[in-house]
Amino acid sequence: MGQAALWTAGGFAATTALFGWRQNRGGVVGGPISLPKVLWLNLTLTVFFGLPAVLWRDGALSPGMRALWGWLLLSFVLRAVIELYLIYVTITWKCVYGISHDFFTLALAGLLRAAMPAPAPGDARAAAFLWLYTAVLVVEAGMAKAFSLLADPKTGIYFASDDERFKRVNRASWAASLAGYGALAGLLFS
Repeated sequence: MGQAALWTAGGFAATTALFGWRQNRGGVVGGPISLPKVLWLNLTLTVFFGLPAVLWRDGALSPGMRALWGWLLLSFVLRAVIELYLIYVTITWKCVYGISHDFFTLALAGLLRAAMPAPAPGDARAAAFLWLYTAVLVVEAGMAKAFSLLADPKTGIYFASDDERFKRVNRASWAASLAGYGALAGLLFS
């Protein structure tokens, strides 16, 4: 994954920190966002957008591995267009949409990987990243389900704040973020 992955991860971290800062200034759709949710958001954006883009463009990978990451990236790019429209324009996003997409993408990843020939020797790290990618997908679906039981996006609240009602969600976000960043660091620096 190399330097491009590190630069991409750093860029996403800076952008997500700025987003969290802006979100907590008030008066914006979505409501305040807690630090553990900013960290989780950054991890998911890096895992679902940033690193798949790097892997898709990596000429050192086999064509099959590059295609896998290209299709997974496209899945999330299409979701982003729809989700952002539903969140910020119509304010009609529902957590079940994201959960459904997470499981669709999980199935897509499995099908694409099963259809690929054995990974080339240079594909090892990209193939290992697929395990982290799928784990983050499953955890994200669970996080969305837990959030949906506590807040309704129809009210314009899309993020868990530091409010007491989100205490368990925030604890889970801390745990998932620490585990996810640890696994990601292992892949990036191995």
